[in-house]
Amino acid sequence: MNKKWIASLACVCLLASSFTTVMAEGMKPGTYTEVTRGMYDGLTVDVTLSESKIEDIKARAPWLQEPDCLTCHQGKAGDKVTEQFKLWTAHDAPQAARYDESLWLIRGGRPGAAQALYEQLRRSNLPAIQRATLLAELANYPSESALQLASKDLNHPAPQVRESAALLVRYAKSSGTAIFLVGHVTKEGALAGPRVLEHMVDTVLYFEGDQHSNYRMIRAIKNRFGAANELGVFAMTEHGLKGVSNPSAIFLASYRDDVPGSCVLVTQEGSRPLLVEIQALVDDAHGFTPKRLTVGLEQNRLAMLLAVLNRHAGIACFDQDVFLNAVGGVKINEPAADLAVILAMLSSFRNRPLPEKMVAFGEIGLSGEVRPVARGQERLKEAEKLGFKRAIVPKANLPRNAKEFPGLQIFGVGSLQEAVEVCRSAGE
Repeated sequence: MNKKWIASLACVCLLASSFTTVMAEGMKPGTYTEVTRGMYDGLTVDVTLSESKIEDIKARAPWLQEPDCLTCHQGKAGDKVTEQFKLWTAHDAPQAARYDESLWLIRGGRPGAAQALYEQLRRSNLPAIQRATLLAELANYPSESALQLASKDLNHPAPQVRESAALLVRYAKSSGTAIFLVGHVTKEGALAGPRVLEHMVDTVLYFEGDQHSNYRMIRAIKNRFGAANELGVFAMTEHGLKGVSNPSAIFLASYRDDVPGSCVLVTQEGSRPLLVEIQALVDDAHGFTPKRLTVGLEQNRLAMLLAVLNRHAGIACFDQDVFLNAVGGVKINEPAADLAVILAMLSSFRNRPLPEKMVAFGEIGLSGEVRPVARGQERLKEAEKLGFKRAIVPKANLPRNAKEFPGLQIFGVGSLQEAVEVCRSAGE
């Protein structure tokens, strides 16, 4: 290429695009090779200029600025940039990173976004985290060529999920960025996909709730930075999810203490005590096999508690249908719910309500003993704060100083028989 010819070039900008073109005086219509810098650094594109286009460029030339991203030289279609031409443009200011500019085009839906996405996916040296970001935008520009490039990453699904997660975790920790990986669960309630994914991340969150309720719960199944099984309650509004500061009051909004088969449980969700109403219905069975149904409670634990109730309280339910429900769509997995469940079933079986303003918690053993549970003091404080007057708890959970709970009458029990007797005497 002749340096003298290059020096005689006149500079103009094509305002209709993001490129700037250098044209030679008297250039004739034909095919030229554009050499890009910046976003498409080193890319050559063949363009055809007509007479009307050249005249339009010349008309704008007096008031256009110096070029900064595209240079054009006369030649045949497909010509590559010479080293001499690269040196001639080396004095220009450095341009923004090619990936950043492409991502700006793609996410903004600007002209050239589809081509920018395709060119980025073609790069063999693109970091995996950047490639994963581009694949997330592929749904907006589903060209056949881009989909073919993306499909190369899907030959081995399990290793790909593991490797992608490892790269995302490494990027999050090195940059201080919070990243959410959104998946789905199976019919059994477990996280779908390779289980190794749960071990690699810091926190596993489950989005729960009754589809007919206006409340949703986010539960932390795994948490490296705090207590597991933490629970956040949110109300669904027209402006999105809104946090509920006192979820116990929400779950007890429709609670009535004069109804048989109802007992309030003080459960512990992570570091937060939560009051939940346990409802039980015990009725005569009308089939050969009595029904046992639970909502929000463990099915197998119900069978164990019915056996304990029969052996140590003398109440046989072999010919009774038993239904249990944790009101509000809450899922309770801790054994501290045993005592409240048994008292609710006993109340329904006898068709007599439990004493008013009463809560209960405690684990029931196979020999009928009532075992202590964790954080008993915090549970009692929550019950007193919400206006309850009586509490049946394990003896080991009795407070050392009863003056700490002046508005709460606390009964410590060591066996199932003692709990039944306390309910009978308090209700008289």
